[in-house]
Amino acid sequence: MKGDPVVDTRRLRMVCATISVVFLVPAAAAAASGASGERSEMNARSRVRFVGQPEAPAGAMTLWYRRPATKWVEALPVGNGRLGAMVFGGFPEERIQLNEETLWDGYRRDTTNPKALEALPKVRELLFEGKNDEATRLAGDTMMGVPERIKSYQSLGDLFLTMPQETAVAKYRRELDLDTGIATTSYAVDGVKFRREVFASAPDQVIVIRLTSARRGAVSTALTMTREQDAVCLSEGDNRLILRGQIQTKHHETGEVVGMRFESHVLAIPTGGKLANADGRLEISGAGAVTLLVAAATSYRGGDPEALCRQYIDGARKPYDTLRKAHIEDHQRMFRRVTLDLGGREKTSLSTDKRLRAVARGTDDPHLVAQYFQFGRYLMMGSSRPGCLPANLQGIWNEHMNAPWNSD
Repeated sequence: MKGDPVVDTRRLRMVCATISVVFLVPAAAAAASGASGERSEMNARSRVRFVGQPEAPAGAMTLWYRRPATKWVEALPVGNGRLGAMVFGGFPEERIQLNEETLWDGYRRDTTNPKALEALPKVRELLFEGKNDEATRLAGDTMMGVPERIKSYQSLGDLFLTMPQETAVAKYRRELDLDTGIATTSYAVDGVKFRREVFASAPDQVIVIRLTSARRGAVSTALTMTREQDAVCLSEGDNRLILRGQIQTKHHETGEVVGMRFESHVLAIPTGGKLANADGRLEISGAGAVTLLVAAATSYRGGDPEALCRQYIDGARKPYDTLRKAHIEDHQRMFRRVTLDLGGREKTSLSTDKRLRAVARGTDDPHLVAQYFQFGRYLMMGSSRPGCLPANLQGIWNEHMNAPWNSD
């Protein structure tokens, strides 16, 4: 059929209204993305002014915003099925929240209710007699697991990168290219352009972070890792941080701590510059560029988390361009299996949050629906791959120790 696709605009508006949170819309406080010229906005937390207007990204399947995320649901997700990260794009402090698919607050145990088999005939009898309420009560008393609820999937922790404090940041943009699976933050300080790229590599089983600048020796940052509980951040050598911990879950009979052991390593590979690493804080100053390799593992399958992290990082010590190329090729083999073109691509010149607000006011944007469709596929690819656990309630991304519905 020739001509533009036919779109039910009423349904389109309803869909877009319900997906605004899923689409990671920046907070209302950052809604000045429609400003023009040299109008600036103050970041209340860091006291940084955001000035100037960035150009729109070139990719048709790119979600992009003109302010950092201020809440977890606004951050941009990357994942390789086993590892996940939420990228906030902050300045001067970047937060990258991390997940490993097997990290949960439980242990191997038989939760079968011993009364279940004996009660089953009576439950059936009550149902056949139409006594549904009685059957429900009896089943609840005798057939539910012991304990009834499962333990929660947990966050691995957070990686923080602190850049030198500045008073103004120009042409700030953060984006997620669904076609490449790379989250990018770009901006300029005093006329010098800076760029951060983050992706979760399935071929190399690490999260890769790349910091660059247009001026030689301009990349400086300080790294640390944190977790709400049950872990400590350690320094090793001059370029490695280790987040090491064990969930303090106790056995229901013996009281022995049987919670899962876990570990995450960050290896910094700078081009030039100086390194200082002590007490869980790694400082990099005056580098031309920095590549960070982030590995994570748990004892879920019986392995040693420390040994696994070292194995992953040793296998990923390759040139950044090699890691990036392998990731994109792997990602696009799946992502490009399906295309959806509903027209309306000219609206990609507007930031994603501005487009959503326009749709809420009644504007048609069929290309936004196509992006939403592809975003759903992207999330499934990032949270469930062959050889990994199935996606949980939140895919693989969760910042909590006790997640909503335990992420079951």
